[in-house]
Amino acid sequence: MSRRPAAMLAVAVMVTGCLPAATVGDLAPTLSLDERAGVAVAMQNGIPVPSFGWQPRARIELDGLWQVERVALDPDLTMGDRDETLAAIEDEASGRHRADHPDEAWERLGVPGTTNSPPDGEEVGAWYRRAFTVPADWAGQAVTLRFGSANYVADVWVNGTWLGYHEGGRTPFAFDLGAVLRPGGDNVLAVRVHTIPLGTRSDMIPWGLIDWWNYGGLTGPAWLEAASPIHVVRADVRPHLDAVDVRVLVSRPGRLAGESEDVEQEPSPDEATLVARILPATVTEANLLDPDPRSLLAEGSASLVTLEQPMRVPTPGEVEEVLLTFQFGAADLWRPSRPALYVLQIEALAGERSLDAGPVPLTDTFWTTFGIRHVGVDARGPRVLLNGDPVFFRGVGLHGESIRFGPDGELVGGLAHQPPSEVLGKLRRAAEVGADLLRTGHEPADPTVLMLADRLGLAVWQEIPLYHATPAVFERTLSRG
Repeated sequence: MSRRPAAMLAVAVMVTGCLPAATVGDLAPTLSLDERAGVAVAMQNGIPVPSFGWQPRARIELDGLWQVERVALDPDLTMGDRDETLAAIEDEASGRHRADHPDEAWERLGVPGTTNSPPDGEEVGAWYRRAFTVPADWAGQAVTLRFGSANYVADVWVNGTWLGYHEGGRTPFAFDLGAVLRPGGDNVLAVRVHTIPLGTRSDMIPWGLIDWWNYGGLTGPAWLEAASPIHVVRADVRPHLDAVDVRVLVSRPGRLAGESEDVEQEPSPDEATLVARILPATVTEANLLDPDPRSLLAEGSASLVTLEQPMRVPTPGEVEEVLLTFQFGAADLWRPSRPALYVLQIEALAGERSLDAGPVPLTDTFWTTFGIRHVGVDARGPRVLLNGDPVFFRGVGLHGESIRFGPDGELVGGLAHQPPSEVLGKLRRAAEVGADLLRTGHEPADPTVLMLADRLGLAVWQEIPLYHATPAVFERTLSRG
């Protein structure tokens, strides 16, 4: 396999002006928009796509050293329909996916990390393994396994059971652990990550032309998160200048941690109540890097507005959507010169509340932050409007990677994952030269970049990695969804 850096390979492809061979797999996308009670819900790997922001829930970090073995993997198996290729992938694994497979002799690599830190340009396949223990009191909880990113296709097993796969080197993904988890005991996580060399296939995004390092392996953080059986999956805030709409998704997994298939879940009330509160946020040097939305609340902060709304409790394996609308008067609008933010708290309460009822048990709490802003284009002329007023942005470009150079300027290392302190340094240097707009390149922005941009007063321009595309590339990409 060639050890040329990915950037040089991209140049070679560009110079020849040729696309790679028209090799198009039939690996289905794991992301879909499903109609649930007349509402389109983003689903992935059988569960609603969760918020990957920090939540005050039971959590086990899986960052650190993992056992890793770099191996040659078959790209046709990787990019093939799992109904047809899974058995062959497990045969190719030679037991690496099983809980009892010996891995003591494997090398140890960090997660988040990479299998080809610069200047090593070899794009390879690798198996990652890690043992972990889950507390016994996680039994009966909704437990998800979450990854920040893995490049390019990752298949995941827990205790020898295949959970599913994810395609795409820069997007987060999650799996419901359900009955495969062993609360109170040892568990083994195995991940097959295939970093397919750029320029060798035309059915990947991006297929070959990039101007950043093609980091392989588990490039983002990994963790376990436990929530109540009935819990808030995400709350998407859509701000208007005089109102805020919040789309809340409440989920109930089909199987809970440690629960066998022949055991029915405990009955629950048919009705529940969502209580949503909006509170003012205060950003300081002390809380600037803290991902917990609660850290932005000043001591004694009171809710600016509170809204209660009844909802139907979802049945096991289903989700329920609740739309909340807050009317706002004289709101603090977000702008670069004054990045006003708010904190949103959502409580899910079991049962239906009434004025003469006593306290209702709390089942879950969800937190997020948002700014009230509106971006538009002036219909009378070519200018951008922020909150209805003309605005001019001055921008800089960012790459989502942490590059290290030696004393003579030589490239000596790098990671796709950036420490928050390093991100903060980059954004402050951008502000020092007068920038108030960040272009994050042909990839989803680093979540820390988005968090800090919101808090520091920087607008963000995001793109998707489908570019330098001929009609053939568009056709092959669209054919795969």
